[in-house]
Amino acid sequence: MISGTIVVSRQLDFIKNQDIGFTKENILVIRSTDTSFKKQVRVFKNKLLMNPNICNVSTSNTIPGGGTYMDVFLVEGEEQMEKQLMSLIFADYNFIDLMEMKILKGRNFSRKHGTDKEHAVIINRMAAKKLGWKENAIGKEIHRRSYTTQKFKVIGVVEDFNYSSLYEEIGPMVFFLEQNPENILTIRFNSKNKEATLAFVEKEWKKHNPNEPFKFDYLEDSLNELYIADSKLQLLIGYFALLSVFISLLGLFGLSSFITEQFSKDVGIRRLLGASVKSIVYLLSGDFLKLILIAIIIAVPIAWLAMEKWLEHFAYRINIQLYWFVLTGILVLFIAQVTVIFQTIKTALTNPMDVIRYE
Repeated sequence: MISGTIVVSRQLDFIKNQDIGFTKENILVIRSTDTSFKKQVRVFKNKLLMNPNICNVSTSNTIPGGGTYMDVFLVEGEEQMEKQLMSLIFADYNFIDLMEMKILKGRNFSRKHGTDKEHAVIINRMAAKKLGWKENAIGKEIHRRSYTTQKFKVIGVVEDFNYSSLYEEIGPMVFFLEQNPENILTIRFNSKNKEATLAFVEKEWKKHNPNEPFKFDYLEDSLNELYIADSKLQLLIGYFALLSVFISLLGLFGLSSFITEQFSKDVGIRRLLGASVKSIVYLLSGDFLKLILIAIIIAVPIAWLAMEKWLEHFAYRINIQLYWFVLTGILVLFIAQVTVIFQTIKTALTNPMDVIRYE
């Protein structure tokens, strides 16, 4: 149980500190289901950008952690167009900049290039790798079939980012430009004036979209909720580990009390014959030490296999280290020995004449 607590804690720390390919802090997410608001989105965005505490505003059909849509595309192969299943995101000009994603090759969508909306796409590094375009992705063709075949050219390659949880591997992805794709707004704000900024956004929301209540989420909180079950598991295992240690200590204390009581006459005679307290303690606690070592040898493989099974659910995970189990074993031995030694010292220090007279 103690080893399990360590592994779960390390995995959750790994998730929190993992480079997910974008900056999740200080991003406000607002969703709208009112189709009439779509006409007001551009005005609303421009109004928000007038506030010095708001760094950027974007719209998209999804956000990291919200999953993506999948579609089959025709991509440029060595000899002909080939089918490829990829995720797609519809986003405006500001989405990649707002998320602070890194563009590895080419460029971002730009209003300076009038053809971007109709003929440009951006792919992630995994797509370039999977399609064999690692070195020459820029200018490659991607066809999307909806009602008619639409032809696009790759203008940029963005660094991979986790658009889902770390349970899933990053797959190939395509960004399409659309000015107002869906009513999912993301707002990057200055953390120094958080409350004032939030009040300003709410005021403008009510002004431009009076038909819907102002509801928002923080992107960081939404991403953390993906692992809430694992956080609960960590807490549960931690409580059970403490309970297990407590029950084990009660058992050890009771057993050591019983055995030292059984050997009290033997201890008294040994003390009269000149045996030291140290030798008495070693004699009585030696068997306990052997049993605890056997228990550790049995428990470690079971704990290791159980944690490996749990970690299989994550596409990105830690590697279990042997020294975690070694440290746990040392801790258990120490706690157990302190419990046993406390009782045996108490017996060893008893006046041997009193013990023998009582017997």
